Amino acid sequence: MIDPNIQLELRNKYNPDNSTLRRGQLRMLEMLKFIDHVCSKYKLTYWLDGGTLLGAARHQGFIPWDDDTDIVMPYDDMMRLSNIMAENYADIDFVIQCHKTDPRYYGSWYVLRDLKSEYIQDSYLHRIRKYRGLQVDIFPFEHTHKILYKFGGRLHLYLVEFPLSGRLKCIRSMVPVNFSILQKLIYPIFRLFPSKKTDILSYGYGNSFRIWQKKDDIYPLKRIKFEGLEFNVPNNYKKYLKNIYGEWEKLPSESEIVTHNVQIKFKD
Repeated sequence: MIDPNIQLELRNKYNPDNSTLRRGQLRMLEMLKFIDHVCSKYKLTYWLDGGTLLGAARHQGFIPWDDDTDIVMPYDDMMRLSNIMAENYADIDFVIQCHKTDPRYYGSWYVLRDLKSEYIQDSYLHRIRKYRGLQVDIFPFEHTHKILYKFGGRLHLYLVEFPLSGRLKCIRSMVPVNFSILQKLIYPIFRLFPSKKTDILSYGYGNSFRIWQKKDDIYPLKRIKFEGLEFNVPNNYKKYLKNIYGEWEKLPSESEIVTHNVQIKFKD
């Protein structure tokens, strides 16, 4: 954890209390609280991941310049969460974004979106989506065959992401079919081939993150403080973070700080 004086200096420099970014972070904190509540109520498993876990471990809250939120769920629990949201939480200010709820969303992970805000981003992939509010990315974790996992990430890249980032409409028009084949045929077939190491988990098929974590480093989950509240994290979260970031405790230089280059607009 960083010295409190340095924490305050970072917050004042990148994210003062009256900033739009800080307001966005506090809204995403409400979204995390909602996920924590739903997962507890319906016996679903989740834990903080990526920059959000890094923020919890290093800053005891959001990284001062971070503008989104990341969690992980077992693949089956992520699918259950989508159904639970549709059946029990259709009238709230959050929605699960997936291809079923947003036909022009082509991610291999789900997203909890806020309906009372919007990211303003100059990206075709972003503009075509139905939901563009503040987000909690929900990445699936599952046992994957290492070779097939890498191949699946390449398929998603070449058949979905590259066509969407190009300007040729004839190629873009192929994306819905490509995505459907991957999600409904190719990846289910991949799941028939078990991992050679049953104690290893990775992000679900279709993701390109080349990171594998040991099951024993994740379970049993523990709770740590994040923005004054407690959320689930991997049991050995320091080793988990090292697998992702290397020297995670070290603060980046100003030239190394990377954001998503977005603006946040609130609707109320």
